Amino acid sequence: MNKYCAYVYLFLLCFYLSLKINAQECTSGLQWKEVVYGMDEEWYGSEEAVRVAENVLLYQCDVGGWPKNKPMHMVLSKDEKEGLQKLKQFGKGTATIDNGATVNELIFLSKVYHKTKGPRYKDAFLKGINYLFEAQYENGGWPQFYPLEEGDYSTHITFNDNAMVNVMSVMKSIAENDGSFSIELDDTTISNARKAFDKGIDLILKTQYKQNGELTAWCAQYDEHTLLPAKARTYELPSLSGNESVGIVLILIGIDHPSLEVVNAVQAAVTWFDKVKIEGIRIERYNNAEGKREKRIVKDKGAPTLWARFYELKDNRPFFCDRDGIKRYSLTEIGRERRAGYGWYDDDPKEIFKEYKVWQPKWAPGENVLDEKLEDSCIASDDDKKQFDELCLLDWEIAFSDNCTGDWKDKWLLDGKVGYVENSENGMALYTGPKPKISANDIVLWTKQSFSGDLMIDYDYIRIDDRDRSVNIIYIEATGSGKGEYGKNIQEWINLREFPAMPVYYNNMNTLHISYAAFTKEGDYIRARRYRPDLNQKLEGTELGAAYNTGFFDTGVRHHITIIKKGYKLYMKVVNDEQSALYIWNYKNHPEIFEGPIGLRHKCVSAAIYKNFVVRRLSDKNRNRD
Repeated sequence: MNKYCAYVYLFLLCFYLSLKINAQECTSGLQWKEVVYGMDEEWYGSEEAVRVAENVLLYQCDVGGWPKNKPMHMVLSKDEKEGLQKLKQFGKGTATIDNGATVNELIFLSKVYHKTKGPRYKDAFLKGINYLFEAQYENGGWPQFYPLEEGDYSTHITFNDNAMVNVMSVMKSIAENDGSFSIELDDTTISNARKAFDKGIDLILKTQYKQNGELTAWCAQYDEHTLLPAKARTYELPSLSGNESVGIVLILIGIDHPSLEVVNAVQAAVTWFDKVKIEGIRIERYNNAEGKREKRIVKDKGAPTLWARFYELKDNRPFFCDRDGIKRYSLTEIGRERRAGYGWYDDDPKEIFKEYKVWQPKWAPGENVLDEKLEDSCIASDDDKKQFDELCLLDWEIAFSDNCTGDWKDKWLLDGKVGYVENSENGMALYTGPKPKISANDIVLWTKQSFSGDLMIDYDYIRIDDRDRSVNIIYIEATGSGKGEYGKNIQEWINLREFPAMPVYYNNMNTLHISYAAFTKEGDYIRARRYRPDLNQKLEGTELGAAYNTGFFDTGVRHHITIIKKGYKLYMKVVNDEQSALYIWNYKNHPEIFEGPIGLRHKCVSAAIYKNFVVRRLSDKNRNRD
């Protein structure tokens, strides 16, 4: 080699080494997540990316998962590499989904494989996916660590720090084959991912916390056996999470053609987040007189909306907790270390409201739980009328039909021994007993058939009594409270309703109630209720709204009535030859009514003729999108 060539070789060698050093320097100052998600696409095919990928392979445990909080991009010495090789067999207490572990590594390997096609990266990726399959509980949840290490909270189903949500995002991407991963997967893996995702959704629906009978949000951890809220670290007590619930809701919102259960879960969660939002404060970070990090709450009317990390399970009160495990209700009451070192407030739920604006018109049209006009009401607005007309045009399927001229016993069951039912070519006449204010004279006529989901009910109605103290009620989807002898199936305790006193119904049934053709000395009214036997408050708190002096239901006048129950909204349209009106109620502050028969109650001394009684349900395609 001549002198000139030697200089050129030396120059090129130095240049190559400088590039290699610079490549390492470009990652050394970064966090591992920044390397996984933040580099240019071409970088993942670089020599430096391959070096990091080799580290990732070393960190992978033999069970397929990875440890957490490891800077896998940092250069490893020979001794460190040998140490990792020896530790690979120890998966217990090491392999985890906490803090993004395993999911981050899978994403990184997929990106490097996309550029390099290195078969070892594909093998490690598939091993990691199988690890996630294996780690899932039969009930659909994932523990924080796997293999399980009994004796601490790591076996709990873990939503904390988005552990389970991260895994479900991987499962969803694989199940939908959406191109998120560069590695081609076989049909078995795709099918297993779909099953794992569906099981996870089922677990999410089962664990949505009910507070006084109403669905709210989720807790950070659940006992893997009982599915009850569970404790983790000493300062992470059972609570409703204003942080972890965000990822869960976004997973549900991301489901195409969601089931009714998923729609209800989203609606309830969004309602809860809106209810518990905190306004008028901001969190100020500063250094105290000793130069240590601190945090304090400052009143600020213009501050962005915040949410607490922990809310009381019973009443949504925000709380804080130090390492002593004692609840406190002011941030100033806990020590500086936890006060400044933990995320007690954040604004992440704002993403839910952003996504909800797109999701709601598509999957819950006309049921915007954030719309102020959805407060309990009775007289419908112009927008309500438009929504009602649109609902009427949906693809409804007939579930029940009776022209009411044949034998009523074929399709109906009767509560009450004094009143009676007669059929004629004019329709089905319901008569109560003759004595006012005696509940034994009431009757309730039930469909033998039970219904579920959203319904449209149509019938013709003629009032044939002339009393100024009478009430008709329609019960929509009634089930028993499930307590004692009052089973869910109300037909099983029909013998307890031989004397159909009102308290037997509102104290022991979950149902929607609309009273109409209801007359007092002050005039007539239409009113809706949602019975709440769980509250043990009789009729208190059941009323949804009232409209007096409707001008309808004169004796002998034929009316056509259309009732639609759509989610948490209830419509009733009344039409006769001279007038038409639409009434609407919203019961979003109560648990949803979902299934049961329909009942026609006549309070004592009232009578009416019914004809062409039809119940419709949404077709499957409309049911999926609603």
